[in-house]
Amino acid sequence: MRAICLFIFLAIFQMAYAQTHSRQELDSTLENLKKQDKLSEWIYQRIAYSAEKPEERLPFLMATAGETWRKPKTNHELEASLNLLINQGYYQLYTGNVLQSIEEYERAHAFYQKRPLDLDVVEYVLKPLGNNYTRLGDYTNAIFIQKKSLEIARRNRDSLSVASVYNNLAISYKSMGDLKQAADMCLKGFSYLTKNSPLKGLLNSTLADVQFELGEMEKSSASITEALDILSRDKQDSYTAYWLLSAYTLAGNIEQQRGSFAKSRKYYQQGLQLIEEKFRGGRRREKANLLVQTGNILIKIEQPAAALVAYNRALQTLLPEFRSSAIESLPAENSLYGENRLYDALEGRANALLELNKNEPALSNFLLALKAGSKARVEFSDVADRLYYQKQSKRLAEKAINTAFALWQKTGQEKYSALILRLTEQTKSRTLSEHIERNRQLLSNTNNPLLKQHSALKRAIAYYEKEYLLNKKPSISHNKEEVQHKLSLLEKEIRKKYPSWNKSMDKAESSFEKVINEIPLGTRVLNFFWGTENVYLVTASTGRIDTIIKIANAPRLNRMISDYVERYFRRGAAAMTNHPEKFYSESQVIYKQLLLPGLRGIKQKKILIIADDILGYLPFESLITPGRYSPNISKWPFLLKKHPIGYAYSLQTWLSASSQKSSNPTFSGFFISKAEGGPPIPAVEEEARNLEHLIQGSQFIDKEATVKNFSQALSTSSSLHLSTHSYLFGKEKEPVLQLSDGKFFLFELSAQTKVPGLVVLSACGTADGAMATGEGILSLSRGFTAAGTAGVVAGLWNINDASSAQLITSFYSKLQKGNDASTALHQAKLDWISQQHSNHALLLPYYWSSLIYIGKPQTINLKPAASYSWTYWTLSLFTLAIFAGFLMRRKSRSSKE
Repeated sequence: MRAICLFIFLAIFQMAYAQTHSRQELDSTLENLKKQDKLSEWIYQRIAYSAEKPEERLPFLMATAGETWRKPKTNHELEASLNLLINQGYYQLYTGNVLQSIEEYERAHAFYQKRPLDLDVVEYVLKPLGNNYTRLGDYTNAIFIQKKSLEIARRNRDSLSVASVYNNLAISYKSMGDLKQAADMCLKGFSYLTKNSPLKGLLNSTLADVQFELGEMEKSSASITEALDILSRDKQDSYTAYWLLSAYTLAGNIEQQRGSFAKSRKYYQQGLQLIEEKFRGGRRREKANLLVQTGNILIKIEQPAAALVAYNRALQTLLPEFRSSAIESLPAENSLYGENRLYDALEGRANALLELNKNEPALSNFLLALKAGSKARVEFSDVADRLYYQKQSKRLAEKAINTAFALWQKTGQEKYSALILRLTEQTKSRTLSEHIERNRQLLSNTNNPLLKQHSALKRAIAYYEKEYLLNKKPSISHNKEEVQHKLSLLEKEIRKKYPSWNKSMDKAESSFEKVINEIPLGTRVLNFFWGTENVYLVTASTGRIDTIIKIANAPRLNRMISDYVERYFRRGAAAMTNHPEKFYSESQVIYKQLLLPGLRGIKQKKILIIADDILGYLPFESLITPGRYSPNISKWPFLLKKHPIGYAYSLQTWLSASSQKSSNPTFSGFFISKAEGGPPIPAVEEEARNLEHLIQGSQFIDKEATVKNFSQALSTSSSLHLSTHSYLFGKEKEPVLQLSDGKFFLFELSAQTKVPGLVVLSACGTADGAMATGEGILSLSRGFTAAGTAGVVAGLWNINDASSAQLITSFYSKLQKGNDASTALHQAKLDWISQQHSNHALLLPYYWSSLIYIGKPQTINLKPAASYSWTYWTLSLFTLAIFAGFLMRRKSRSSKE
């Protein structure tokens, strides 16, 4: 196969161009080629000229396509146009611009797909594109492209290319934290190589990185030593020089971890020297990384001033226009771009400034680092990648909060308290907020062809994801990945064409000084941030932040709450029933540590809890406030008795929620009283009967509660009730609802554009799910909120059937009396604990505190069911009227006779 090799083209045209000594001569040459209509030669002249000084001449290269006088026609001209895109991608990366490099390689890939040319597409398009996605942190797209590369390389029986792709896959899986898969990719790569192949050095380097992450330091050290031996053996070309550079960097990281700082710095210095010798000032990202790592060592050996110099050099490498004339100097915010190395350099700079007791400039650098990370995050189309970023950024946000809190304590300035609130918001449910905002945009632009296509692709992804979970066929997974990549490219197109689309990503950056003004009167917000070291509680009410409390020793508190929830709620009622006094005491301790400082002097009646991390599993209203223990449970001072409590995923999502008013309110209820092969569940049957007598609407019981009927009710009902089995499916722990003829998964809600305003999930654990650090619990209730539901009633654990049926009936009854949904549930619980029960233990929180209301309080219009007494009297009167008419006709007939 005759392959287009950009390096061969560069060599040819640089030699041909050697006689041209000025831009003036080049312009003359280009003009002559244009007059002769020699398009391909004209393009190659510009490529060759730009390659001599790529950093300086990149703008000239990027202007090439815009200055062409016609479209390419011949194969030679098409090859030249494709080669231009490849070179643009290569030199954008060379000068450190990953985002622009990705865009050029994506254009090259699209060009090749439309016009397949005689090109090694794996080597010159797919590999660099996949690696760029990995650099950005867009691992879903990276793995998709790398798998595509692997497929082509195998088809071509190109063993070197196959091994190289396995290496890239290993890097992607390692970056995602899937170390077992990463190690497996390395081993598969080795199987395709001969003994003396330089690629063995690359694979050893990647394997060393995986072993390093696994904590296998001796193995990692041995692997990197072998890698350095192989890669240093011969004279390096551009490929092996880059591999050697990566090996030097990793070797330094390993020695840094082992505490051998002198050896580590030596490796970093060798890497910097290699960059100067082989890349003529290019490879900015790699150079910045080496400088950041050098700074990290200097921090560890207590030389923060020297570390600051290293971090500044890293910043200047990535932002050539930045000049650090003083400690307080900052890069301009508009100069930032989505780049992980920029994020690292700014974080390192902040750490050094903290060591120098420069808290204010340190905080500014932390905030800029988060801003740079957000710019990269915009490019991620897959939710998993955004969630992974949230987890990483929360660590940095905690440092920023710690710094802002120290400044707030010292100065009392409101700007620091407002900043802490904003940071607590940015580190929770951000992906959820974006989903809500984008769903609104889809609803308001239903005729937009691009957004229609976006909705169709989301539906396709949900379909393939469900099919794969149920059938585990690799072909289904491949189809899903194809559609996900199409969605990624479509979203980039939408962002360019419709800037308003980005508002969903920018909203989390908005001013929370303004947001607190929207908190309703009479409500106090308790907004938690759960860090690795400390827990912060920010309390706010209308127009102000009331206080900020720092609670030390987050790991100890995490263990305490986790054990409390597991023992007293998740495992059933036994521990609470058998040891009520112990439960009382432990509950009171948690209340005093978590809530008491934030509720002192409170005048508001309503409390909004915005939980974080482990707190998402805690039923706050069941906590015991100060007071002496009594065997009489009805006298226990539950928080429920003092304040109505609602829950929200974030202040942003709560305030932005809007009730979906309907002129024709419709209610749909789904009830499955029989589990597979099991006896009927009396409580579900009772719940169905009670609601049938209470609310006018459609009921789907047992066999009628199908996936089809449920899907239809989702888009046509204003209120939806579900009393069926819910659980976490498979090793993925995907929340799922079991319907009569199949399953409905959480991710299927992401394809919904219209959902009910109120959803009541009277099922087991519907507020439960996997914990995503920095985002929250990925539950069914969260899925409905993401799709646009304003309020959800959901269960934190497997609720007691008898109590739940009565609580739910009471809840709906109070809704019909005009109470908002949050207040209705609160009053239903108060009624429960004020009742006389045959079993006194039913007053324990296990039986009544599982169901919680998540979302903005809203009044729901439910049509009452037709009254049986009214129906009876209507029928009776109707019957009497008929009988009276009959008698009158008979009497009239008799008189005539």
